[in-house]
Amino acid sequence: MRKLLSLLLALFLACSLAGCAEDSTSGKLLNYPLEADPTQLDPQLADSYESKILLQNCMEGLTRIASDGSVIPGVAARWDISEDHLTWTFYLRRDTYWSTYNGERVAPVTADDFVFALRRLVDPRTRSTLAHEAQVLKNASSIEAGTLAPDQLGAEKVDDYTLVLHLAYPSEDLHRQAASTAWLPCHEPSFEEASGRYGRDKDTLVYNGPFRMMLWEHGKTLRLKQNLNYKGHLAPSPSGVLFTIGVKPEEMPTALLNGTVDAATVPGNQIRKFKDTNYSVTEFQDTVWSLCFNEKDEIFRSKNMRLAMASVMDRDSMYSSLPSYLQAAYSLVPPEAVVGDQRYRDEGLFSFPIAEDPQAAQAYFAAGSAELGLTESPQIDLLCPDQADIKLSLGFLLQSLQKHLGLYVNLVPLSPAELNARVERGDYQMALYAIQGGSEWASSLLATFQSNASANVTGYSSSIYNGQMTKVLTGAIPDSGAKEALYGCEELIYSDVAVIPLYLESRYFVLSPNASGIVARSFYNGVSFIEGGKSE
Repeated sequence: MRKLLSLLLALFLACSLAGCAEDSTSGKLLNYPLEADPTQLDPQLADSYESKILLQNCMEGLTRIASDGSVIPGVAARWDISEDHLTWTFYLRRDTYWSTYNGERVAPVTADDFVFALRRLVDPRTRSTLAHEAQVLKNASSIEAGTLAPDQLGAEKVDDYTLVLHLAYPSEDLHRQAASTAWLPCHEPSFEEASGRYGRDKDTLVYNGPFRMMLWEHGKTLRLKQNLNYKGHLAPSPSGVLFTIGVKPEEMPTALLNGTVDAATVPGNQIRKFKDTNYSVTEFQDTVWSLCFNEKDEIFRSKNMRLAMASVMDRDSMYSSLPSYLQAAYSLVPPEAVVGDQRYRDEGLFSFPIAEDPQAAQAYFAAGSAELGLTESPQIDLLCPDQADIKLSLGFLLQSLQKHLGLYVNLVPLSPAELNARVERGDYQMALYAIQGGSEWASSLLATFQSNASANVTGYSSSIYNGQMTKVLTGAIPDSGAKEALYGCEELIYSDVAVIPLYLESRYFVLSPNASGIVARSFYNGVSFIEGGKSE
């Protein structure tokens, strides 16, 4: 009897301490859909949404963003900041290691890995679209311009576990910036061994984060597994994450409702399916769709032609039947964007300055036609997302163009991947496109319009704009004046008609009732599974 009582007591204590395995949400495999295959997982080059999701979960930078949005230690256990905020010293943990896809320990993570990564990021030979994220570092802009060598960057190793960053201008939130995927470390020996294929497959990458990749069937599936070599500030809760690749946006609701996936981003036109359910829904107002003009196109290199398009818009008709997830937008920068610790625009959306004026539109069109030597109406294609609500709204624009300018514009609906690909390679005349800056900072989005920016999809070029943005990005304009300076940059974009903001779209992240702790970031900054769990 005594042995039986002892056994029952032991079982009771085990259940109390472990929560009885049946009730525990940890240790489970999470399921998540990806619309597209990650293009690559080289942190200094990977700029797609899918790539960021993977990197945030299988890699770790100096710091990490917690589920409540606060900055917590990553590889850096702590950091010191000089009084002038120009020197940051990071003290690295001594228990962080690089691991292979099959869990073998490669080497410790050291200050060398961060110095090598940051130099690669700004080196013009890398051709990184993310290089602007390191402009805060001393000499970064000169290195990117090719006037200084990468070894002149303000990032130095004091010893294996001490990294000092010297800044070009004071920063109080560098620790937040250091959590971005572009700042992730890179193990130089593994990079060299990959011979140009670093991050292209599971075995051409090494991992220092909470998960490691154990499977990558390109275009089909990808699986992460707990990295047992990881001893970070947050212990990974799930056993792993299984990603299904190629799930279309319109398929996300069905996958959620039938339990195939535990969380997903759902298009606004389908969010009604989760009304009056126990699914958790988070709304992000971080996407502005703008009418972009390709200024390298033979028609839209003419500012008069762009002005004609802007002046003919009947916005009242275009916005007459917008669904709840779409709003009228008169600003390129989403309302959730920030400058420092303040909202970029507290009073709402900025007003695009060019109003509807058919007579002015006709005059601009005539001047543009004469300037370009046109003897008949040009053939113009307008690329747009294949969304019924947006196509319906754009129909009113096409009617205005036909009525007032005699222009017959061909609407070309495309999938998100096709639309992004064509715009990013400059294969378009006009396109409705969501310009993203890669972070919540307004300056990040507006910096994409600099002439030399690799993310400049419009071909916009203005020496005045370049100079003003450079002053903001390099701290020549103090923080107190940054907001007004950025307003001025935004006004320049509008007066030159580089883009015309049209729609603010709400994006929705939906979590299954059985799932918890999976956190999506605004501005397409990824999804964290570290604290994720689910009940069966």
